Amino acid sequence: MGYMIDKLRDAFPPGVIIYDARSVFEGTVSLSAAINRAVYSVPVECWDDLDRLQEQVTRVLEADTLPFERETKNGARTVDLRPAVHHLAVDDRELVMTLGLGEGGYARAPEVATFLQDGLRLDVSALPFHRKRLFRVDDTGREIDPMEL
Repeated sequence: MGYMIDKLRDAFPPGVIIYDARSVFEGTVSLSAAINRAVYSVPVECWDDLDRLQEQVTRVLEADTLPFERETKNGARTVDLRPAVHHLAVDDRELVMTLGLGEGGYARAPEVATFLQDGLRLDVSALPFHRKRLFRVDDTGREIDPMEL
C-alpha cells in the first residue's frame, strides 16, 4: 500500500493529506452505502442559554416521534426523524449529534436543529455544522471505521 499512497500523494495538490488507502474490489458495496452514522457538532454559543438548549435536547431524546416536513422531488412529505437521532449531547463547548444515514432512515443536522430553535441566535440554515465523523454500526452495535469496511 505504501507505493499506492506515495503515488496518490504525488497526484494531489499541496495541502491534501492522505493517511491511508485500501484496494476496493468489484462487487463491493460502495462506501457511501455502507456508512450509516454521521456525527455533527455545533458551537453552543449559537444559543442564548445553555440550560434552555439542554432542555430542548432532553425533549427531543424523550420524544416518541419527531415529525418533519421534508421537501422531495414529488412534493412535501412528513417523515419521522426520531429513529435516526441516535445521540444528542451538550457540553460547555458544543452540541453533538449522532444521526442515521441510509438504511433505517436518515436525518440531516439542520432538520434536527429545527427542534432546538428556542434561544437560537441565528437561523438554522446559518448554523456552522461541522461533520466530525462517519462510521457504520453493525447488527451487534459495534462501530466500524470507514477504512475497515
